[in-house]
Amino acid sequence: MNLYYIFRKGATSYDEFEGAIVAAKNEDEAKTVHPNGSINVVDDERSMSDTWIYPEYVQVELIGKAIKGTKQGVIMASFRAG
Repeated sequence: MNLYYIFRKGATSYDEFEGAIVAAKNEDEAKTVHPNGSINVVDDERSMSDTWIYPEYVQVELIGKAIKGTKQGVIMASFRAG
């Protein structure tokens, strides 16, 4: 399991997530983790939370290896409350 910094490129408005540190097997899986802790599933109608972005727009940076036993998900998130 790896640790990734996921974030949106560009400006963030109020009541939106700026990014998160997540545990995932690879970059593609990291892009599917929503900073609120859910899996960022987008259906055919492209519906999803307005607090985050579509997985194809998520920027990902590998920051390290997780310790043994770490499960996929959010370690820490940054939310701009307004």
